[in-house]
Amino acid sequence: MPEEQDESPTGEDSEEGSAESSELPRENNSWASSLFSVEGAMMLTAALIIDGLGLIEAIPIIGSILSFLVDVCGVIIVGGWLLFFRGKGLQGSTGRGRSFVTRGMGKMFVRSTLMILEFVPVLGALPFWTALVLIELVGLND
Repeated sequence: MPEEQDESPTGEDSEEGSAESSELPRENNSWASSLFSVEGAMMLTAALIIDGLGLIEAIPIIGSILSFLVDVCGVIIVGGWLLFFRGKGLQGSTGRGRSFVTRGMGKMFVRSTLMILEFVPVLGALPFWTALVLIELVGLND
Protein backbone atom coordinates (compact mmCIF):
# COMPACT_ATOMS: atom_id res chain seq x y z
CA MET A 1 0.00 0.00 0.00
CA PRO A 2 2.77 2.58 0.60
CA GLU A 3 3.71 2.18 -3.03
CA GLU A 4 0.38 3.69 -4.08
CA GLN A 5 1.04 6.79 -2.01
CA ASP A 6 4.35 7.44 -3.82
CA GLU A 7 2.61 7.83 -7.18
CA SER A 8 2.10 11.28 -8.63
CA PRO A 9 -1.37 12.82 -8.20
CA THR A 10 -2.27 12.57 -11.90
CA GLY A 11 -0.97 9.04 -12.44
CA GLU A 12 -0.53 9.74 -16.15
CA ASP A 13 2.88 11.35 -15.76
CA SER A 14 4.34 8.35 -14.01
CA GLU A 15 3.02 5.96 -16.65
CA GLU A 16 4.40 8.08 -19.47
CA GLY A 17 7.73 8.41 -17.72
CA SER A 18 8.01 4.68 -17.17
CA ALA A 19 7.04 4.01 -20.80
CA GLU A 20 9.67 6.45 -22.02
CA SER A 21 12.33 5.03 -19.76
CA SER A 22 11.56 1.48 -20.88
CA GLU A 23 11.74 2.52 -24.55
CA LEU A 24 15.07 4.34 -24.31
CA PRO A 25 17.26 1.30 -23.72
CA ARG A 26 15.48 -0.55 -26.50
CA GLU A 27 16.22 2.28 -28.95
CA ASN A 28 19.85 2.53 -27.87
CA ASN A 29 20.37 -1.22 -28.08
CA SER A 30 18.26 -1.93 -31.17
CA TRP A 31 21.39 -2.76 -33.16
CA ALA A 32 22.48 -5.20 -30.46
CA SER A 33 19.11 -6.92 -30.36
CA SER A 34 19.10 -7.46 -34.12
CA LEU A 35 22.78 -8.42 -34.18
CA PHE A 36 22.41 -11.06 -31.47
CA SER A 37 19.04 -12.38 -32.57
CA VAL A 38 18.69 -15.89 -33.97
CA GLU A 39 18.40 -14.47 -37.48
CA GLY A 40 21.48 -12.31 -36.96
CA ALA A 41 23.56 -15.14 -35.54
CA MET A 42 22.60 -17.48 -38.38
CA MET A 43 23.30 -14.96 -41.12
CA LEU A 44 26.58 -13.78 -39.57
CA THR A 45 27.71 -17.39 -39.30
CA ALA A 46 26.73 -18.07 -42.91
CA ALA A 47 28.51 -14.91 -44.09
CA LEU A 48 31.67 -15.77 -42.13
CA ILE A 49 31.69 -19.29 -43.59
CA ILE A 50 31.17 -17.96 -47.13
CA ASP A 51 33.96 -15.40 -46.66
CA GLY A 52 36.21 -18.08 -45.18
CA LEU A 53 35.60 -20.37 -48.14
CA GLY A 54 36.30 -17.40 -50.42
CA LEU A 55 39.92 -17.54 -49.30
CA ILE A 56 40.25 -20.56 -51.58
CA GLU A 57 40.90 -17.92 -54.20
CA ALA A 58 44.57 -18.02 -53.15
CA ILE A 59 44.99 -21.28 -55.10
CA PRO A 60 46.34 -20.15 -58.50
CA ILE A 61 43.98 -21.45 -61.22
CA ILE A 62 41.30 -23.65 -59.74
CA GLY A 63 40.87 -21.22 -56.83
CA SER A 64 39.25 -18.59 -59.04
CA ILE A 65 36.70 -21.07 -60.32
CA LEU A 66 35.91 -22.43 -56.87
CA SER A 67 35.74 -18.93 -55.42
CA PHE A 68 33.24 -17.98 -58.11
CA LEU A 69 31.06 -20.95 -57.10
CA VAL A 70 31.30 -19.93 -53.44
CA ASP A 71 30.26 -16.38 -54.38
CA VAL A 72 27.26 -17.71 -56.31
CA CYS A 73 26.24 -19.61 -53.17
CA GLY A 74 26.70 -16.36 -51.25
CA VAL A 75 24.37 -14.53 -53.63
CA ILE A 76 21.78 -17.25 -53.21
CA ILE A 77 22.02 -17.38 -49.39
CA VAL A 78 22.67 -13.75 -48.43
CA GLY A 79 20.86 -12.26 -51.42
CA GLY A 80 17.84 -14.47 -50.79
CA TRP A 81 17.79 -13.41 -47.15
CA LEU A 82 18.00 -9.75 -48.14
CA LEU A 83 15.28 -10.11 -50.74
CA PHE A 84 12.77 -12.27 -48.90
CA PHE A 85 13.32 -11.41 -45.24
CA ARG A 86 14.78 -7.91 -45.20
CA GLY A 87 13.37 -6.54 -48.46
CA LYS A 88 10.18 -5.42 -46.77
CA GLY A 89 12.20 -2.50 -45.36
CA LEU A 90 12.18 -0.97 -48.83
CA GLN A 91 8.39 -1.03 -48.82
CA GLY A 92 8.07 0.61 -45.40
CA SER A 93 7.44 4.19 -44.41
CA THR A 94 9.63 7.07 -45.50
CA GLY A 95 11.18 7.67 -42.05
CA ARG A 96 14.00 9.99 -40.94
CA GLY A 97 13.01 12.79 -43.30
CA ARG A 98 14.19 11.02 -46.43
CA SER A 99 11.97 10.00 -49.29
CA PHE A 100 11.18 6.42 -50.18
CA VAL A 101 13.22 6.61 -53.37
CA THR A 102 16.31 7.93 -51.59
CA ARG A 103 16.18 5.25 -48.91
CA GLY A 104 15.50 2.49 -51.40
CA MET A 105 18.23 3.56 -53.81
CA GLY A 106 20.79 3.91 -51.01
CA LYS A 107 20.15 0.39 -49.78
CA MET A 108 20.22 -1.04 -53.27
CA PHE A 109 23.48 0.80 -54.06
CA VAL A 110 25.28 -0.49 -50.96
CA ARG A 111 23.96 -4.03 -51.37
CA SER A 112 24.79 -4.29 -55.07
CA THR A 113 28.22 -2.66 -54.65
CA LEU A 114 29.25 -5.11 -51.93
CA MET A 115 27.96 -8.07 -53.95
CA ILE A 116 29.77 -6.96 -57.10
CA LEU A 117 33.03 -6.36 -55.20
CA GLU A 118 32.87 -9.94 -53.94
CA PHE A 119 33.17 -11.19 -57.55
CA VAL A 120 36.27 -9.08 -58.33
CA PRO A 121 39.20 -11.57 -58.35
CA VAL A 122 41.59 -10.04 -55.80
CA LEU A 123 39.02 -8.10 -53.79
CA GLY A 124 36.91 -11.23 -53.38
CA ALA A 125 39.17 -12.35 -50.54
CA LEU A 126 37.95 -9.45 -48.39
CA PRO A 127 34.94 -10.11 -46.12
CA PHE A 128 32.28 -8.30 -48.13
CA TRP A 129 29.55 -10.86 -47.30
CA THR A 130 30.12 -10.33 -43.60
CA ALA A 131 30.15 -6.55 -44.08
CA LEU A 132 26.88 -6.73 -46.00
CA VAL A 133 25.17 -8.77 -43.28
CA LEU A 134 26.53 -6.50 -40.53
CA ILE A 135 25.38 -3.35 -42.32
CA GLU A 136 21.94 -4.83 -42.82
CA LEU A 137 21.58 -6.05 -39.22
CA VAL A 138 22.94 -2.92 -37.56
CA GLY A 139 20.92 -0.72 -39.89
CA LEU A 140 23.68 1.70 -40.84
CA ASN A 141 22.04 2.10 -44.21
CA ASP A 142 18.54 3.08 -42.95
